[in-house]
Amino acid sequence: MSETIRDITIKKTEKRTVNSKSYIVYGVNIHGPVRSWTVWKRYSDFNLLHTDLMRQVPSSTPPKPLPPKKSLFAWTTYDDPNLIEERQLGLETYLQAILKSKDDRWRTSRAWKTFLELGDQPKSEVRE
Repeated sequence: MSETIRDITIKKTEKRTVNSKSYIVYGVNIHGPVRSWTVWKRYSDFNLLHTDLMRQVPSSTPPKPLPPKKSLFAWTTYDDPNLIEERQLGLETYLQAILKSKDDRWRTSRAWKTFLELGDQPKSEVRE
């Protein structure tokens, strides 16, 4: 049985570096009726969610578009708080639109449950 999600927010970001490569992770806060938890996701995880949702619900598109992957000056993204905040807000809007959509196919998909680490879905790891 799947847990009911009441709200999703992204309030924190972190810059991480592995093997001299930097990237941003987003702390996705999930609030259920009994518990709340945070999962850390890279933009590539959101992109995978979006791709999987499109595959699992092929007759429709998610209620909001995923914010673009790169800025015009991609190398500045990791050090520009305004660009990070802009993407953070876009990703939060994307998740909230799915959560609040009248079409529950998005929320009942395996992709959504895996992304939010609901139930028996495997725990995510931040990809490098």
